This record gives sequence, C-alpha cells and structure tokens, in this order.
Amino acid sequence: MSDLYNKASLVMTPQLVDTGRVYSIKPEDRKGDFTFTRSSAATRVNASGNIEKETQNLLLQSNQFDTTWTTPSSNVTSGQSGYDGSSDAWSLNTGGVGGYVIQSLSYSGLQTLSVYAKAGSYNFIRVQLISSGPDRRIDVNLMDGSTGTAGGGNITASTTSIGGGWWRIQLVSNATSSGARFYAIVADGDLSGSSGNIYIQDAQLEQGLVARDYIETTTAAVEGGITDNVPRLDYTDSSCPALLLEPLRTNLLYHSEYFSSGPGGWQPYGGAVLTYNNAISLEGITNAMKMTSGGLFATFPTAANTDYVFSVFAKTDTATSIALNYTDQSGPFRGGGITYTFATNSVAVTSQSENNSVSADREDYGNGWIRVMIKFKTNVAKSYNYQQISFAGGDGWIYGAQYEAGSYATSYIPTYGSSVTRVDETNSLTGVSDLIGQTEGVIYWEGSIPTADQNTNVCQFNNSTTSSVVLEKRSNGKIRARIWNSGSPVVSIQSNSYGDENLKIAFAYKSGDVALYINGAQILETNTTEFTFAQLLSGFQLGVGVLFFAYPNTSKPKQSMLFKTRLSNEELAALTTI
Repeated sequence: MSDLYNKASLVMTPQLVDTGRVYSIKPEDRKGDFTFTRSSAATRVNASGNIEKETQNLLLQSNQFDTTWTTPSSNVTSGQSGYDGSSDAWSLNTGGVGGYVIQSLSYSGLQTLSVYAKAGSYNFIRVQLISSGPDRRIDVNLMDGSTGTAGGGNITASTTSIGGGWWRIQLVSNATSSGARFYAIVADGDLSGSSGNIYIQDAQLEQGLVARDYIETTTAAVEGGITDNVPRLDYTDSSCPALLLEPLRTNLLYHSEYFSSGPGGWQPYGGAVLTYNNAISLEGITNAMKMTSGGLFATFPTAANTDYVFSVFAKTDTATSIALNYTDQSGPFRGGGITYTFATNSVAVTSQSENNSVSADREDYGNGWIRVMIKFKTNVAKSYNYQQISFAGGDGWIYGAQYEAGSYATSYIPTYGSSVTRVDETNSLTGVSDLIGQTEGVIYWEGSIPTADQNTNVCQFNNSTTSSVVLEKRSNGKIRARIWNSGSPVVSIQSNSYGDENLKIAFAYKSGDVALYINGAQILETNTTEFTFAQLLSGFQLGVGVLFFAYPNTSKPKQSMLFKTRLSNEELAALTTI
C-alpha cells in the first residue's frame, strides 16, 4: 500500500479538522485541504463514544460581577480565593435587606443556571431565574449543600461539592427568563439580613437539563463544541473517525430531552412518573430521564405523502420493551407502531399502517443505550400528528427524541423549546487541476452511506456540470460510476446493491480502459468506451448532492484519494480489499 500512497496526488483521511477546514495529509503544501461549510450547530459521537453537542454560556462577563451585572442593595469585591486555586472569586456583600447581584437577559426554553458558591459570614445563597409565572429559585445551605425553599417553576435544582467548602449549584427551568440573580441570605427563606457576605464565582446559563463544563465569557456569549462550520469527526461505527456529512434536517419536536407538558411539549399519561437527571445519558453526563409507568405523547402535524422517522434513545432499568407509535387524531385513528425488545436486541412492527409503509430499526450506541426508530410514509388524505413513547414490563430511561421528515434517521438534533434545523454540509476544494488526472486517473472513496429512496453523489471531481467523474449511491443501494463529458454521460457502470456498510470504491478512468472495483472485486468487465474531456477538471467534492440530484444524503467518508494515472487492475483490487 505504501507504493499506492506514493502514487496518489491527494490523500484525505479525516484526522485533523478546524473551523471551515478538513485537512488532507497529501499534498503537504496544504493545497489539498477541503473547505467545509455548515451554517448551524450539530452533534457527533466523539472518540469516547459520547454524543457531543454545541455548548454555550449565554451570560455576559460571567465572572466579572461589577460590569454588566448590577448590585441593588449589595456590593461585590473581586480578588477572593476561588474554588480552582485562583484569586478569581468574588465576595457578594449585602448592603441592605434583600440585596442581590443580577444580570438582565432574555432567553426562552429549557435553561440551566449555575454558579459556584461558598459560605462567608452568611451560610446561604439564593439562586434565581427571573421570569413570569411560577417562581424559579432555590435556597442552598452552603455548609452542607442541602437545598431548601424552592420555586414552583423549577424542573430540578441540585448541588455538587467541589471541595474546600465550595458548591456548584444548578437550577433548571423551562421559561422565558429576564434575569439571573444571586442573593447572600441569612437562612433558608430569610432575606432579612443587611450586613453579611458569601463568595461566588463563574456563573453560567445554558440550554439543557444540566450544567456542563464552565465557559468563560467577556462582552459576548460564547459557544463551544460542534458550532457553525466545525467539521464532525464521527466515531459511531469504529475507533477510526469518519467525516460525517449530512443533508438539511429539522427535529420537529420542540423538546427532545424535556418530556413534561408545556407549550409544544410532551403530555404524560397513564400515571407516568418522570424523574429528570436520573442517569448518565449518551452525552456522558447525568441528564437522562427515567419513566415509570404510563407513557408520553406529543402532537406534531405531518405533511401528506411524506416520509418521516420518529426516534428516541432508550435504556432499560426493569422494562422488557419500549414501543413507539404514531396515529391520526381523526377517526379511524389509524397509524402504526413498533416495539423494541431489550433482551433479544430485536425490533418489530406491531401495527402496520393503511399504506403498509411502517418499518422498524434500531442502532446500538453502547452502555445499554439503543436508538429505536419507526419509519413511515403518510397517506395523502391523512394528518398523522400524534407520537407516543411507552415502556412495558417495568421502567427505563429515555433521551434525545427526534421527529424528522426523511426516510432514514440522521444524527441527533437537540431542541429546547422550538424545532431546530441542522443545515446541509459541503466539503470541497477548487483550483486543483494539477492534482487531477486530465486524461486518466483514479478516484477512490472509503466509507458508508445509508440506503434510502434518494440518489446521492458520494464524491466527484468536475468543472461545473459539463464534465465530471462521479461516484453515486442509488436509491436501490447500487453504486454507479459515471463519466460526463460536455453535459452527457459517456460511461456508466453500476454494481449490485449494498446496505449501510463500509465500502472501498475505486473508479479508474482512461479512454477505452475504464474499471470499477468495490471491496476488492471488479464490477463487470472493463469498459472500453473512448472519450476526451472537453473541459479542464479542477474541483473535488465529497458527500455532494446538489449538482445532479435534488436531495443529498448522509455519507461518512473515512478516506478519499486521487491518482493522476490509471492504476492496474491488480492495484485497484489491492486498494479496495477490505
């Protein structure tokens, strides 16, 4: 293989990425680096096997309490000994009854407010999110971390010991918030003190059910993780990453992790008991919800004659199975349902739709977590708008519900109070005619792509749409290699069908001597069609679908290579052997 590597003009093995960039390991002058775009956040499965999201701190000057923060009837003093061994903590001193420090803000949806705190001359802190409706606050004893008086609008409130008398306090709420406020108080529920202090440090407001690692901010909110234009090196399938490239998809559910009632939310039924932040989810943090008895339903309308996938990550405690269903709320209430059985790791259709479109799937994410999926196509005259989740035989945990238009499930899209769209991704480079064989060569691609009812270009190099060398995966699972010249296909070779599996594909082109190899085997006989490119080939793209097809598909390239000469059939077999 080292000889083949030396012959290659470009080698892209996704190992190193940066915002807007996927680096190739050859050529070494960086000319072969791909430009990546996705103008939205996304998720991936990282090297630890956890789902990694965009993270954020929505507060400004999160540890500068004398700036965008105001201090009615109080004052703050910097330079105090912090929980992290620094001198970055602050003394919050009451200067009158009910004194506090506050930052005005305007955020809605599922939010977690957190702060590090330690007792001073006062032993209690009140943490509060200002909003309309039920009060959202918690009083905490900083001597032992116990929680006291709580607001009626809290989802959860908890404390974590950091050591040295410091506690991290988090308050979770689903509301439209207008301020984050901290009080130094005398005792639980007692705001009467006027001359005491506590210590605070590193405040954070973020979306979701739990406080994540602290992110420092100055004059603007800060995002981290898989933010806009950050390529995703995904480890779902193996210990080696693949570059995850997906089309535009929307999670139509307003809440993917918060399963209680509310605007656009879920409705528990049948005596369901929901316990939030009860177990470690696929994020590797404690934000999975336990459901005991009953079930949940949400109501989101569907479009007619459209493919949908409804999915959720599930793990059993004592449950034997989990069911997903959808129905039409109008009579005769027809829809479909599936059941996943934990003991046998099997999923089956339990209720078929009128148009016979329901199918079931599951994907193992490790540590007992299974993504369960029901796929269906709506009838022309129906309005399926009722989605349901329920355990049978006991209780279990759920996380990450998703409801998307499409024929297959894509990577998890978190939602915290409204539907969220992950836009499509592109990965391409231009102006590289010297890396592409203009009269002969090889295009090589390794990775996986799901079989769906959409055609997609796996990779190609071209000059506009008139001349190109293209590898496609067809809607029937077949691989097709084509050469276009002056807007017309002059060579087309098609394989048998493949599933969502790892493929090594090499397409060798030379006038009168074209060959396609997949996983070590030649597909049909060598094509002897003669051709000459009318235009210079100068661009290379991975995971594309916009030039010849209306719907791009998901692809996970693990490696791509270009050769400027046509390799021998023996070399093509060696290059593609699994």
